[in-house]
Amino acid sequence: MTDKELLTSFSTSSNQLISKFPNQPLSFSASYSLWYLLLCILAGVAGAYFLYRNNKIEFEQNAKFWKWLLYGLRFLSISLICLLLFNPLVKTIIRRTEKPLILVAIDNSQSIVAGKDSAFYRKEFTEKIKALKNEIGSEFEVMMLSFGELTKENETYSFAEKQSDLGGLMKEIEDRYENQNLGGIVLATDGIYNKGNNPAYECENLKVPVFTIALGDTTERRDIKIKSVRHNEVAYTGNIFPMQVQVDAKGCLGENAALTVTENGQSVFYQNISVNADVYSTNISFTLAAKQPGTRHFTISVARLKNEITYSNNIKDMFVEVMDSRQKVLLVANSPHPDISAIRQSIESNKNYELKIFMANEIGKIGDIKSYNMAICHQLPSATQSASGIIGTLKVAAIPILYIYGQQSNIGVLNNLNTPLNIQQTGGGSNDASAVINSSFGLFTISETFQSRVKNFPPLLTVFANYRLTGETDVLAHQQIGYVKTNNPLILFNKNPQQKCGVIAGEGLWRWRLSEMSQFGNADAFDELVSKLLQYLATKEDKRPFRIVTDKKYFLENEPVHFDAELYNESYELVNKPDVRISIFDAIGKKYNYVFSKAGNAYTLEAGMFPPGNYNYKAYTALNSKEHSLVGQFSVIPLQVELTETQANHQLLATISRNTGGQLVYPKELEKLAEKLKINEEIKPVTYTDRKTKDLIHFRWLFAALFLFLGTEWVVRKLNGTV
Repeated sequence: MTDKELLTSFSTSSNQLISKFPNQPLSFSASYSLWYLLLCILAGVAGAYFLYRNNKIEFEQNAKFWKWLLYGLRFLSISLICLLLFNPLVKTIIRRTEKPLILVAIDNSQSIVAGKDSAFYRKEFTEKIKALKNEIGSEFEVMMLSFGELTKENETYSFAEKQSDLGGLMKEIEDRYENQNLGGIVLATDGIYNKGNNPAYECENLKVPVFTIALGDTTERRDIKIKSVRHNEVAYTGNIFPMQVQVDAKGCLGENAALTVTENGQSVFYQNISVNADVYSTNISFTLAAKQPGTRHFTISVARLKNEITYSNNIKDMFVEVMDSRQKVLLVANSPHPDISAIRQSIESNKNYELKIFMANEIGKIGDIKSYNMAICHQLPSATQSASGIIGTLKVAAIPILYIYGQQSNIGVLNNLNTPLNIQQTGGGSNDASAVINSSFGLFTISETFQSRVKNFPPLLTVFANYRLTGETDVLAHQQIGYVKTNNPLILFNKNPQQKCGVIAGEGLWRWRLSEMSQFGNADAFDELVSKLLQYLATKEDKRPFRIVTDKKYFLENEPVHFDAELYNESYELVNKPDVRISIFDAIGKKYNYVFSKAGNAYTLEAGMFPPGNYNYKAYTALNSKEHSLVGQFSVIPLQVELTETQANHQLLATISRNTGGQLVYPKELEKLAEKLKINEEIKPVTYTDRKTKDLIHFRWLFAALFLFLGTEWVVRKLNGTV
């Protein structure tokens, strides 16, 4: 028999072994030819034969048995020792079966108990869900989830969530359970969602059947409600701002209801509504005056009618931030360029800024330069436009300037303008330079979203030259040429408090915005960059030694109230040795006390979530025996979206089940759902096979067997008198 034939024979016997023992089959292999196995056997036979061929067995009874026993023990001992010398390998195949995972997700939002069956859902329905889990638990792995604003592993339900994110549930399941044997989903909900994406699209990525339990009531009940309110989040003193209210009504034909808008208990708008259809909708538009700066709280209500299914959706609270004035930004460009359009779109999306654009040949139309908070010079000065007059005026007025360099820029003139960058050209030419964020940049913070997206932005067109920083500077981004990261700055700022100055040393910003829009459907990172640049340059330097820093004047009731604080010593250095405390007061004077946590050289506080309403605060600390304090206010907006819609959307649930191969059932049919899950052919267990290879010499039981063979042989020979 050849080596190949022997190996084939051995493989066949191994496969037979696997079929007989599917849980832990074994197979063997060695670094030598399997013919050496025969040598081990022959060595065992020869050793036993030469040792016992002349030995006499003195046992009178069963002499043959004792002789063959000694032969066998010696044969096994020698053969096993020889086999171990060839270091054979043992392959173990372990098969394990994993039950299908069934996720039972229960809608924990307020709309579930907004109707007449609230008592049923709070008690009887939850008991039925527990019974379902117990019934299918023997055949499936069952995981209980609740969802509303977020998805949680939970078996208790309060039905108090302020929002329903069905799409977020599907996305969470896809991310968290994609590597498990997910067999199916049981989704109990009324089909109303008011946050996130359409769940009918999100669930298609799961590739598992979704069995929906249709909760809620699809009957159109008598109700009049404020469907939506559209308004500006920011207004400016002395202006008027628009507001549009959509009022919907069902089953209220012939009724009259008044729409009222109040502020601090005083009516600021009133209009009567005559409902002239059984299914009625109207949009009411009006304007309000922005008289005083601060956060203004408006309450919009529509009169209650008899026998409405709920009155919770008859009222909405709206907040408008009234500011003293917008920051005015001047953009002067050498000539039309796609960068200008990208910058314009970004700035105009931020209600805090007002942008005016002029070409170099229109400088005479600008008017009063001092009315602007900052200026952007795009490829100015250039070879054809020195722009010395406008730049000189900006410098005299100490107005911050952002220079954007390009192929039309006059580098020699720019080097004489006291910018934070000096460029010495070495024969002309250009580079394609990508942005590499400087981790030690400290003038303002940038989000993780921006840092991750900017890595994939297209390169900017920069000047091929030697770059040198001048004065005190802070670099936001360096240039990467191809795969080479350089020390050449791409975006940088000076630290001159008399006149702030920034430089973007390349053109092609429009590619950044276009690339982000094509990849993500938004330009959040680019808009953030522009907003941060404007905010840093246009904001006058705050010299107060103690500051409370927050980007928001109002918070939703489901988000935590967050503050940052900064404390400076007499050398204007950030310190955080003393404690910073804050007291927050609600409208009736109830006091909440907190101590800020220390973070780096500053302070931070996450005070948690507050009930809707207006709040005042006082923060205080002491440094070198000198006390510092600040006062401010913020508002918490009630989240009222969950009770706006009271009619269940069972059509959505039917679509989800149909598209995924599941079925729709009603709460009274829950007993049938267990059987539907058990007979579904797509929900199957999965068998996994683990293969492990181990040297035979590592099996300790072999040495135990070897010692047993040798020990037994010695005892028999001792009794026989041959040793």
